[in-house]
Amino acid sequence: MNDSPDKLPPCLYHYTSQKGLLGILQTNKLWMTNILYLNDSSEFTHALDLFSLELMKNKNNIPRDELPGVDFIKTFIKYLSSTRNPIGYVFSLSKNGDDISQWRGYCPEGGF
Repeated sequence: MNDSPDKLPPCLYHYTSQKGLLGILQTNKLWMTNILYLNDSSEFTHALDLFSLELMKNKNNIPRDELPGVDFIKTFIKYLSSTRNPIGYVFSLSKNGDDISQWRGYCPEGGF
């Protein structure tokens, strides 16, 4: 599969347990995790780095009158990167449809 950020994968997968699947189906809601509870804090900074990269890559396509907004977003990203207690939530998806590490990590006793 192409890992280029310009090409979206045709399908994304969410690994969850039986309890998680039942919760999704019964409430019609997806639960997100506060980023402060992630087991790998670099996941958040990696997402900010990817967002910054895309922003800079596309800066020439942004109308001149909207450039101050880009500067604000860059400043906000810098703030989020430096704060000790960022507020944000994540929902995990994978482009890998049958990945043993995902099964082990998210549903070691079986899942969907």
